[in-house]
Amino acid sequence: MLERVRVLAVLAIVAGVATLPAAAQNADSVHTQRVEEVLSRVRRLTSSDVAAARAVVDSLVVTMPPGASAMPEALFAKASIAPSAIEAERDYSRIVNEHKFSPRVPDALMRLALLESARNNRYGALKHLERLLKEYSDAPVRSRASLMAGRLRLESNDLARACDLLAAAYASAGVNERDVRDQAESLGAKCPTPVSVMAAQEPPPLGVARARVVAPVVAVAAKSSNDGETAYQPILVAMVPEGLAGKSRRLAAAA
Repeated sequence: MLERVRVLAVLAIVAGVATLPAAAQNADSVHTQRVEEVLSRVRRLTSSDVAAARAVVDSLVVTMPPGASAMPEALFAKASIAPSAIEAERDYSRIVNEHKFSPRVPDALMRLALLESARNNRYGALKHLERLLKEYSDAPVRSRASLMAGRLRLESNDLARACDLLAAAYASAGVNERDVRDQAESLGAKCPTPVSVMAAQEPPPLGVARARVVAPVVAVAAKSSNDGETAYQPILVAMVPEGLAGKSRRLAAAA
């Protein structure tokens, strides 16, 4: 009898432990939904009453569990409207140091670099940028981080390193980042080799991941002419990454 009681007790403990992850996950999901609702309110308030927006987001951060998956997003929103650079830096640093796997870390590092640059602290800014480029090389902000790092290297008279960074910025700039490519070329005017040429070399400068070229996908539409014959007119269907363009064209041709 006693043995049976022990077995049942162990089974009860195991069952309780097994339900913990699910319960924790549900709680985190609730927090995430709440954060999204509150941050939506904060964004609306920011344009009309920054003080009220700060009060709302401050309260949100204080009441959230430290390990909540939505905490980095809340901290980023709080830092973005902070009343001082010191307070903004504190919250961006929390994202970087306490939530290393959050998608917000590269953005936080970029903001920290901008804060250091505003203080004329090139070394501090470069430290954040180099960490971003080394540890988060596929982040969407990588092209602008390379551009900023290249400019700071130019200001430090480190032409060789600056040219590599500017070429990396040019190579990784997305289809909607024409301004990055233009600035990289302008800043790289003193580089021995044009930045655009360096960006096209293999391997890519600093091993940066190139922006995927966007190629047009064209389908052929049949259109009857006045004389009864069928004419074919190309129509632009969409702009898709280069790797998918060939497949899409083959599918269009087979249709």
